[in-house]
Amino acid sequence: FGFLFIATSLAERIPLSSPSVSRSMGCFPSSSAGKSHDTASPQNLGLRGGANDDVRVTKLEARKILDCNNVLGEAPMWHEGKGKLYWLDINGRKLWEYSPSVCSGGSCTMPSQKSWPLPEVAGSFAFTEGEKFVMGFASGLAWWDPEKPDEIVKICDYEPGLNTRPNDGKCDRSGNFVIGSYNNNHREDKLNI
Repeated sequence: FGFLFIATSLAERIPLSSPSVSRSMGCFPSSSAGKSHDTASPQNLGLRGGANDDVRVTKLEARKILDCNNVLGEAPMWHEGKGKLYWLDINGRKLWEYSPSVCSGGSCTMPSQKSWPLPEVAGSFAFTEGEKFVMGFASGLAWWDPEKPDEIVKICDYEPGLNTRPNDGKCDRSGNFVIGSYNNNHREDKLNI
């Protein structure tokens, strides 16, 4: 994840009564001339099975859009309201933000990116209604404000006494922050946790 790529999948729809049709889909929302394209929905790609079982992804292509030099880039999450992509450079201790170009009314914005230093390793995060984030820091769950990057407001410790940290967290539809653990000693004590 030293680079940020936009992925494009080529999906084949195989209707029972007509020849195959190919089409190209983007991986996260984009807009063109002010029109939004719902490119990530299961109805378009049929990746989750169900009603669109006649669609199969035949090829994924990637195009580099940002050389971000992440040490360990993970946890990408699209913020629908802001139209921005966020992710963590876990070992680089940064939260990143990428704003793709948007075209509307004949003019386009330029893509932009920024990052904020984190006070410690974070393995996951969640958006809040304001500008703050809920962060899964190595020391525990905390509120974090990019305007005050050195300050954290601890919510709770995370698995005290174990050499783990929060990892791979997302909010569910009810607003619960669901997280997994990363075993910091995964090579030595993999049977203990």
